[in-house]
Amino acid sequence: MLLRRTLLGPLLLVACAGPRARETRPPVSPEPAVARGPRAVEASPVPAAPAGPAAPAAPAVSVAPASSQAPLAPPSPPPAPALGTSPGPEGVEPLAMAPGGPPLEVARRVRTGVQPKSIALSPTGDRLYVCNFGLAGRRNVSVYDAQSLEPVGRIDFPGNAAEAAVSADGATVYVSNFGRGLIEVVDAASLRVTHEIAVGHNPKFMVIDEERRLLYVSNWSSRSVSAVDLAEHRVDHTLHTGRRPRGMALLDDGTLMVGAMWDHRVQVYAPGHERPDREFPACENPRHLVLSPDQSRLYVSCSGDWLLRWFDPHTGEVLVEAPTGRNPRTIDISADGRFVAVADFSGSTVSLVDLGSMHHRTHEVARTKQIVGLAVAPGDALRIFVTSWLTNELIELRPAPAAVASRA
Repeated sequence: MLLRRTLLGPLLLVACAGPRARETRPPVSPEPAVARGPRAVEASPVPAAPAGPAAPAAPAVSVAPASSQAPLAPPSPPPAPALGTSPGPEGVEPLAMAPGGPPLEVARRVRTGVQPKSIALSPTGDRLYVCNFGLAGRRNVSVYDAQSLEPVGRIDFPGNAAEAAVSADGATVYVSNFGRGLIEVVDAASLRVTHEIAVGHNPKFMVIDEERRLLYVSNWSSRSVSAVDLAEHRVDHTLHTGRRPRGMALLDDGTLMVGAMWDHRVQVYAPGHERPDREFPACENPRHLVLSPDQSRLYVSCSGDWLLRWFDPHTGEVLVEAPTGRNPRTIDISADGRFVAVADFSGSTVSLVDLGSMHHRTHEVARTKQIVGLAVAPGDALRIFVTSWLTNELIELRPAPAAVASRA
């Protein structure tokens, strides 16, 4: 069944990146609220974090020289396209999916720090790292046992934690310090910061190129991606991007794909190149990018279109799309490549796309407000972890027993 792509309404973006935040008070939410058509959703106010004691003195670290670049002024929001002029590929009619798929239910929920923004899993799936954006200077990252959801420690440093990435051996955790323009290098055993690396302004998402020993960091307010030399703990080179770079995905050959949210495009960089070799239109505000396990598909959350859309990563051809809840943000894929889970921020829902049966279902999650972080655990059983931004919770979702029985 084919569904012709249409533009679903004018786009409203609220810029919220500005001068660097003071360490004693968290900056405002580091992403714009996205509204669509007559059902536009206004940005929810971000509560001020309670004042607390100063962060503990940091250990002796090797710190890269501070960037001399002044913060960029927030660019103007992109103009709303005219009705019927979606920025996607011209003349493409992506395959549509049918409603259905396994229902999810809440298995467990635990408290986190203030405004839990993102989740990172260790490669073995035994640890969860939750970045608490809302409290500057302490309790930046909460660490949990992924099986029991019992807290096992925390990471403290001056600034605000936005995202985390874990090395393939699980020994090192990299945390983007949004307010201070740094990457915190953390020893996973001791949970102590060992190095700080200066990058661009308002760093957000990261991907690790283990083979080339590089860490790519998208700089939300610099129109750039920093390629960090992990051996030298310094920026090796800088990739120039479109407006508001955020999500990234890395092919095995070292090709990097970057979603420029405010340009509605995915930009593609060959290894070592500082400017895109090619780019393709994606959708309204492509936020998060994830590759299928065999790297034959690129999945993109379209925050302004309320869609999950996927592409051939080598050609940019749009293949299939599925509806989601309001303002889809973080996405992740199961280890077997069958399911893509979506955190719907404004709808406080979780959408699950079943790539095996070609069905989609959006789930209400009771007593949550603004679901933003999401990760799918490795392993055969489907386990989805999400964070609720304004209720300060980590929640585990699993298929309902009847759904599990029907798949057996």
